[in-house]
Amino acid sequence: MAHPQQIKYCQSIKEKFPSYFKDKFVLDIGSLDINGANRDLFESCKYIGVDIGIGKNVDIVSKGHELTLPNETFDTIISTECFEHDMYYQETILNIIRMLKPGGLFLFTCATEGRPEHGTSRTSSEADAPFLQQHGEWSDYYKNLTEKDVREFIDVEQEFSDYHFDVNEESYDLYFFGIKKGEFLPHDGYSHLIKKRKSSQIYLKVNGHYSEENSIKLPFNPEGIYEFDLRDYKELDFTEVRFDPINNVSNIVIESIVVDHKRHLQIEGSNANEFKNNIYRFHHDDPSIYMKIESKPNVLSINVDYVDFYES
Repeated sequence: MAHPQQIKYCQSIKEKFPSYFKDKFVLDIGSLDINGANRDLFESCKYIGVDIGIGKNVDIVSKGHELTLPNETFDTIISTECFEHDMYYQETILNIIRMLKPGGLFLFTCATEGRPEHGTSRTSSEADAPFLQQHGEWSDYYKNLTEKDVREFIDVEQEFSDYHFDVNEESYDLYFFGIKKGEFLPHDGYSHLIKKRKSSQIYLKVNGHYSEENSIKLPFNPEGIYEFDLRDYKELDFTEVRFDPINNVSNIVIESIVVDHKRHLQIEGSNANEFKNNIYRFHHDDPSIYMKIESKPNVLSINVDYVDFYES
């Protein structure tokens, strides 16, 4: 969705950083064309538009926090007038940072304090907000975001070498651009190899982030039994872990989770497309399941049943 003030801001960022808008690999979160599309900002770019339903200017249908494209892939990631409607805006923004290349540009606009609620079942017709009205609890969610909200879950100075927040008092917009820390390396073409994972892995959520550094990988076990030794990680402050089974699995059942030999089952969520009768059904190749851990365990054991298959 677009409005004049937001379009003007995006144009100003293009004028400030023109190289990020030409011959680049671009991801647009919330890309549905309603009153205009961000695709028009970019010249000779490989552009991928993502939104939660099929529509004009949408290339991939996915929620932003569930998008499982490779790490450090995109030169530029943009999202406009989206986050105020995103129940998982924190996870979405963290996922954006994960997919953004070092030296890449992240640009967003969204509603801030003072903007009337819009796009919900209480305020809009389905014609005005077609995707939101079709997604249950999302149709009733709304939150005007502030700089403080963003800083609560991101250490902005740690993530970005150059950044700026701004507020438009006329349209009640929150604006942000950030250049991710690290050396920018131009793409040699746009080929990205997504490898099939032949292992299962857990990631510890430390300081709001999952990383390879704070993870443990175990070889694939056709019996679905994985025992992760966490004793070397007890000094870290974490209360959540992410379990990634092999990435070509379609259906799995979590039979049990055992923490220090005591049965424990507190699954917070997943990026499964469907969940029924304790079966997680994935229509993509990079499944993740999120679990709360109440105390720092020595050993975390997970027993998984691969319902359909394992392909070598």
